[in-house]
Amino acid sequence: MTLDEEELMKILEGESLAEIKQKVGKLEVKLSKPTPSFQGINGYKYNVEDIAKHLGLDPKKIREWAFTGYAPCIISTDGEPLFKKGEFLRLAEKNVYRRSDGRNLPFHITLYSNKDRDYHSPIPKTLRGINNLMEFEEIVFPSCIYFLVKNDEVIYVGQTIELPSRLASHRQDKLYDRVFYLPVPESDLNRVEKEFIITLKPKLNGGPRDYTKRT
Repeated sequence: MTLDEEELMKILEGESLAEIKQKVGKLEVKLSKPTPSFQGINGYKYNVEDIAKHLGLDPKKIREWAFTGYAPCIISTDGEPLFKKGEFLRLAEKNVYRRSDGRNLPFHITLYSNKDRDYHSPIPKTLRGINNLMEFEEIVFPSCIYFLVKNDEVIYVGQTIELPSRLASHRQDKLYDRVFYLPVPESDLNRVEKEFIITLKPKLNGGPRDYTKRT
């Protein structure tokens, strides 16, 4: 029997069953009471880890702000800063996060995919004896917005439903070294082209375009 048990037996010696139950009940109530949580000092009760978890910030950075005077806090004698959530949240809103209300996307792109084609179909029997015979692979381009580029600069933005013929006409009056194109549904060509011209401001795109014409 341990010392605690001996003391308990002395306390309960000569007690009636009712008295023992009453004492045990009082002890259970006392043990069930929660330990008071730390109330802080004038509302400063959140440590570095609390703030870091609440705002998703680096604890090391929070500690640096506290000791360099940027973060409102109190610092205990053991060197641990304590914060108010509201104060730190206002600091974060002004200096850490930048609000953006967002905006509508300028266009909606539908990507086209080429139909599968069997490039390994046999050559017609009547042509198999011809040396160095090559098959012409016709490429069908979708309606698109295209970008003429020279020295990594976009110099012209256009739209077309027939890219090869459009580029053939550009070779007569424009100098460029690369071409990129973005498949866009024909019904969206005007809107998407306009957005790109406004955004990129290519130097070869002149005055206002007549969007009633299609090239």
